[in-house]
Amino acid sequence: MSTKKPVLAVAAIVIVVALYFIFSQTPIDKQVTEKTTKSGLEIAKEIYSYIGTQKNKDGFYAYASNCKGGCPFIDSVFKNANTWPVYASVGMYRATNDSKYLDAAKRDADTMIAWCAQDSRECVRVLYQIDALYSETGDKKYLDFINTETAALLSLPDEAETNFTMLIAIDSVELSDSYIWSGDSKALDSSIKKLSQAEALLANEKTLFEKDGNKYRTFSCWPQLARLELFKSTDDSKYLDGVKAFAANNIPGNLNIFWMMTDLQPCLDVYQSLYELTGDKSYNADAEKIAQHIITKYWDSSYSPKVSGNNAIKSNSDQSFSTITEASYMAYMLSRMEGSRFEVR
Repeated sequence: MSTKKPVLAVAAIVIVVALYFIFSQTPIDKQVTEKTTKSGLEIAKEIYSYIGTQKNKDGFYAYASNCKGGCPFIDSVFKNANTWPVYASVGMYRATNDSKYLDAAKRDADTMIAWCAQDSRECVRVLYQIDALYSETGDKKYLDFINTETAALLSLPDEAETNFTMLIAIDSVELSDSYIWSGDSKALDSSIKKLSQAEALLANEKTLFEKDGNKYRTFSCWPQLARLELFKSTDDSKYLDGVKAFAANNIPGNLNIFWMMTDLQPCLDVYQSLYELTGDKSYNADAEKIAQHIITKYWDSSYSPKVSGNNAIKSNSDQSFSTITEASYMAYMLSRMEGSRFEVR
């Protein structure tokens, strides 16, 4: 026994020296590229794998993971939240053309739509994800659902309306999308009105930073998404010009001020959408900066675990929980950035 220990020790030293020699001969840039970066689509696939772990046998999703003390979503299942995995699946289908993703999107949408039939008012804010699914399938049942829920949204009584900036902006996005399919001027008029309401509410939100007299407030990117949809539905350049002016506020240079996905992800969407609409590579570079920040600080990956390494996206910087919404939105966004590469540790 006594003769084996020195032999093992020498063997260990030889291995260490050999490994040092091997890696010291490998160019540094090659090491970094091969070992620490992944494409947007590769990361999207890993986040998408987390989404599947949250699905229950009834076709709905456990809303949150790592949800303990202080988490408001303990044991929660929100059935209308199925719209978010639909969004992720559509994005993955568009990026890969793999029918398994489209099939998953249809299953999740059909499960939710059957539930929504009980009370359409429960599902008035799930439409732009289903709109994306309809764009890919052309299946009339999804258009019928959009039209039914648009009518429900337009007829909401005053007491059922919200004064939440983000939700009013989402209403504007949905109504603008609905107008594209229906041509109903009521939907367009309401979308424009909702955008004005969201902007008015925004004035009362917390200021995160200020540049050249312009204040960036919590939820500021949501009304910009509404402007982008109004540009798509009307071709009126004033909406696109407004978003461009907003994007000049240098959000990518102030990311450490942010702490919630409800701010970061819509801003990523704004810059990526501007790139897709204009072809201006500076918007793509800004989108990559935001995405990298989220991946570094909020992606609970096996490469750099933040809580459990389950590949979810943390909801905010102060808590440990993640939700199906943030994971789905990020998978959708990164599926649109398949040509970009990001550091994963």
